[in-house]
Amino acid sequence: AEYGATVESRVAAIVEAARVVRRGGRLLFTAWAWEQPKFKDEPSADLFVGWKLAGTDEQYQRYYHLFLKGELEALCAHPDCAALVELEESYYDTDNWAVILKRL
Repeated sequence: AEYGATVESRVAAIVEAARVVRRGGRLLFTAWAWEQPKFKDEPSADLFVGWKLAGTDEQYQRYYHLFLKGELEALCAHPDCAALVELEESYYDTDNWAVILKRL
């Protein structure tokens, strides 16, 4: 499955990750913050970012969704996620938003 292009697919990614973690286990999600200075002029949180295959001249475009403050927490509060995980911590670190979840 492809994850990331819609809220539903982001919720599905959290649900799938939680599914494979034992009860009481922890999950860490990090995501690029839209608040990063290098993204200040981006008109949309959804963009394609260049990625170069190491050792070659091949370059690819990969889809990326930039997250705003509170967006990861809102996904974790979605009923499908809240049934499986509990938000333990959320923070901003090195231009990324992060959440630590506990599997219920």
